[in-house]
Order: sequence, then C-alpha cells, then structure tokens
Amino acid sequence: VPPSPDYMPSPKEPEQAPPLPDYVPRPEHADDKIVAEN
Repeated sequence: VPPSPDYMPSPKEPEQAPPLPDYVPRPEHADDKIVAEN
C-alpha cells in the first residue's frame, strides 16, 4: 500500500510530462521529411 501513494502524487509526473511531448513532435517532423523525399 505504501508504493501506491508514493507513485500517486503527481509532483514528478508533471515535470516528466512536458519533456515527453517536447521530444515527441521531433519524430513527426522526420516522417514529414521522409514523405517529402519520396
């Protein structure tokens, strides 16, 4: 039960959430470049 409340708080979740979407759009741009090359 201790691990549940330990990982339940979102003090670190929001900090890791911004970096995720920041590096996610990068791969999307790569797909655009691959399609343009084709």
